[in-house]
Order: sequence, then structure tokens, then C-alpha cells
Amino acid sequence: MSAVVPVILCGGEGARLWPVSSGDRSKVFLETPDGRTLMWHALNRAGKFASEKFILSVTNEAFAFRVRQHFLSSASTGLGMATIMEPVPRNTAPAIASAARFVARKFGRDTIMLCLPADHITRYEPGLREAVAKSIDHAQTGEIALIGLPPTTPDTAFGYIKASNEQVLQFVEKPPADAARAFVESSQFLWNSGMVVSCAGVLLDAFALHAPDILEVTQASGRAAESIMIDGIEHISLPLATYERCRNISFDHAVLERSQSLKVVHADFQWQDIGTWESYAALNPADAQGNHVAGGAVLIDTKNSIIHAQSRTVGVAGLKDVIVVETGDAVLVASRGNEEQIRDLFEAVKRGGHADKLPAYLVKKE
Repeated sequence: MSAVVPVILCGGEGARLWPVSSGDRSKVFLETPDGRTLMWHALNRAGKFASEKFILSVTNEAFAFRVRQHFLSSASTGLGMATIMEPVPRNTAPAIASAARFVARKFGRDTIMLCLPADHITRYEPGLREAVAKSIDHAQTGEIALIGLPPTTPDTAFGYIKASNEQVLQFVEKPPADAARAFVESSQFLWNSGMVVSCAGVLLDAFALHAPDILEVTQASGRAAESIMIDGIEHISLPLATYERCRNISFDHAVLERSQSLKVVHADFQWQDIGTWESYAALNPADAQGNHVAGGAVLIDTKNSIIHAQSRTVGVAGLKDVIVVETGDAVLVASRGNEEQIRDLFEAVKRGGHADKLPAYLVKKE
């Protein structure tokens, strides 16, 4: 079997989980009910598949220190690690292209990359191991393998794959509610887990064919990168002047939707994408009034709400179906079910909160 190097993708800003996730802190450092973080679990999960005793992470340079801390405190004894540090977030396509260049140069083009998003809850269980093993089989024949799971709820925040057996027919990103309900009832649709398994050389060739501009920029960035060892971990700093020219685009849109050499493995294991306040709150059971509460909060006549307090007491009275989040430097108040509006708020805050600095589609007209 070919060598396997897990690649942890942990550079996203997590806009729909603002304000706990932002440009200088990431949702991957959120705690799960066991007191560990999403990143800690991702590192330990990845280590179990690392046949070369090596893990690669791709992250924002602002997060690299905490990624290193998590690796050193994880159960990854005996493993090596490198971190590719992006100076600006550019989504998953440039991240995977950068990782493929690194893996191909260090371990060879035939080395299999197991790309794992860090913001997922996925337990190391037989269903996951079986899905990864099948994906590796496909990767060894020169294909790009995806891992899909049968949808259990009509979630409009997820991506879906329409498939016939293991043949990918269509990608559907964040469908409307009526379509998502139909997908749950259909045997042809799977949740797109975001896990990608393929040889580094195959991925580089796919970028050369479908997104040559991304390959060119990431190759140039890699050649100009600076490297330093800290605590035995290689930190690779990509240059801003080069990397910022890269398109901000997902791997799905840049490569997968254009590729013909795809397989999707039908999997069965516990999986949850932690991308919204709804998904994060669901990690803990609701109280008798349907509220998900974390931190110091005082509630009176409040129902079906999500309350998250980090540094101060938060009081909520006479409300239902709201999200209230306090982080010390920001406060979010929103109605539930408005994940995209929270993303819009995040973009507004990044631009100073002024309407004249926002994209036209974000400015509400009276």
C-alpha cells in the first residue's frame, strides 16, 4: 500500500460562528463536550492513519501557535509534523494545492493525502476506518476519492453529492429546504463530508488541468516560502505578496466539479460538521425549555435559544428562538435560522461596520 500522509485543513475563518471564530481566532479551537477542542480531536484522528508517522496541517499564520500547542499536547507521540502557514485565507483549493506540493516533494508524488477538515466531529470507529481504506484503494488507481454519508436531516448548511453507486453525478452546495428534504428521501444523495483522498501527484495534475492559475501561484509561493523549526515542528511561512494573488475558491468548485476521475465512498459513521451555531449548540443537550446554554447565563422566560457566554454573565428575558453570544470583545444577538446573516455580520465587522464599505448585496435597502 502507498504511504499515507494526513493533511488537516484548519485555516478557515468560520464566519457563521462569529464572534467566537474570526480572523484572529478559529472555530477549530472550540471545546467539545469532553473538554477537548475540535483541533485536538482532529490531530488524534489523523495520527491513526499516518503510515509515514507524519501529519501536515494547513492553517492561517494567526492560528499556527495554537495548532503547535495542540499537537504537542495530543496523543501524537512519535509523529512528525509540519504546518503550512497562509498569510491570508484563500479557501480549500489553494490550501490543498499547497499541501500537495509539500507532500510530493517530501514523500513523492505517489504518496496518498488524506485531507481532513478540522472543524468536524468524527470518531475513529470501524465505519470511518472502512471508508478511508476504500478511499485509499481508489487513490492507488489514480482517482480522487470523496467520502459521503447518507443524510439524516434536511440540513441546508451542508453540501450534497448525487451519486450512482460510487460514480459522482452532481454536486449541490447548501440547497434550499425543499430540495434538502427531497435529498433525505432519495437514495442517490449523500452529505459531502469534505474528506478527500488522493495521491499528491494526481491532485497536482488535476490543478494543472482545471485550475492552473491556483497551481502557478501556490507553486511560486512554495518556492519563496521561509521555513523554521520550532519544538521539532517545521513551520512554512508563505509570502503574502505571492499568495494573496490566489483565487479565494473551494476545492470543490475549482477542481472536483470539473473532474472526471472521481469516486465517492458511501460511509456509515458518526459525523457532524461544526459550521454554525446550530451545529455547535447541538453538541450539548438542551434544557427543559429547549435552551442550549454555555458559560454564565441567567434566563427568565426564555425558550429554544442558544446562549454562549465566555467572560461575563449574560441575562436573557422574555425571548425565544434567539442566539446570544458574548466573547469579551463582541456580542452577537440574532434570531435562530439566520446562519447566512451571521456570515454577513462577520463581513460587516471586518470592514468596520460601515455600510459604505460593504459589498452591495449586503446593504439592505428600505
